[in-house]
Amino acid sequence: MQNAQKALLDANTKLSSRIIKLEEEVKSYTSSLQSIEKRSNEYQASADFYKKSSERLSLEVKSLQRKLSRVGNGLPTGDLEKELEALRRRLRCTVCDDREVNACVTRCGHCICRQCADTRIKNRDRKCPRCSLPIDMRDIKEIWI
Repeated sequence: MQNAQKALLDANTKLSSRIIKLEEEVKSYTSSLQSIEKRSNEYQASADFYKKSSERLSLEVKSLQRKLSRVGNGLPTGDLEKELEALRRRLRCTVCDDREVNACVTRCGHCICRQCADTRIKNRDRKCPRCSLPIDMRDIKEIWI
């Protein structure tokens, strides 16, 4: 009888120890599950935010496309091309009519290309090509347009 009680006591101790370990595992799994649920909720909130942002941006793109089509239909392209060509002509050197202006005569404010300015100084033709005001090398400054 004593052996049976001892065996039952040992079995009870082992079962109690096993129950404690299982309860700790349950706590660990519950904590992991809560952490996973929290991250899942965060991911869902992010997904909802990006979905709403995507929808808003899609609507904005459509609105801008409509505005662009209205603006594009309202302006004749021939007029824009003429205006663009006129602006390009204003940026061309008036001496050679080949290169863009990149130098300015500081005495009078007229602009020509650097190559033409250097050629005029070198050839001792030291007058502004537009207004014939006397100039020298110090009067020519580089500009960037």
